[in-house]
Amino acid sequence: ELYCKLFKSKGLFDSLAKGLELPDYTDRVLEWTSKNLEKGFLPYEDAAPFLYLKLKLEGSDIFSEIRHVVIDEAQDYTAMQYEVFHLLFRRARCTIFGDVRQSIDRDVSVGLYDNIIDIYHNRKAMKYFLEKSYRSSCEISSFAKNILGNRQAYISFERHEEEPEILFEDSVDAMDRRMIQ
Repeated sequence: ELYCKLFKSKGLFDSLAKGLELPDYTDRVLEWTSKNLEKGFLPYEDAAPFLYLKLKLEGSDIFSEIRHVVIDEAQDYTAMQYEVFHLLFRRARCTIFGDVRQSIDRDVSVGLYDNIIDIYHNRKAMKYFLEKSYRSSCEISSFAKNILGNRQAYISFERHEEEPEILFEDSVDAMDRRMIQ
C-alpha cells in the first residue's frame, strides 16, 4: 500500500525525486505504475527497483546466515539487481563470474565489473580476465569477430569445425526452408 501511495501522490513523489532530472513522460509512468500496482501486477523490469526500495525502507535479515554467494552469468544482471543482491546478502562474500561477450540482453562492457565493485564497496576485489573461449570452434569465433568488428583479444579453444557460411534467399519461406535443412 505504501508503494501505491508513492506513485499516486505526485507531491510525495516530487519531494522524494527532488534534485533528480526526470524525463518528460514521468507522469504517464506514475499513472501506469499505479494502475498496475492496484491490479497486483509488477513487470519484470520493475521488480528489482521495487525490491530495492522495499529493502531500503524495511530492511531484511532473511538471508543473514548465508556467508558466500556465487553469481554466474554476471553480464546478464543490471546494476540495480546487484544493489538488491548486496542488500539481501550483506554479510556474505561474493564470487561473480561473467563474460561480457556473452550478454543476451544488452550492450555490456567490462565497466560492469567496476560498477559491481563500487556497489559492494569492496576495494579488495579482484578481477581476472580469462582469454580463452571454450564456447565455439575457432571458425565460428573468427567468423563472429569479423562480423561484429570485435577487437577483444581472446583465444579460441583448439576445436575445428566447418567454416560458417552466409546464405542468401529470395523470400522468407525460402529462408525458413533453408534453416530447417
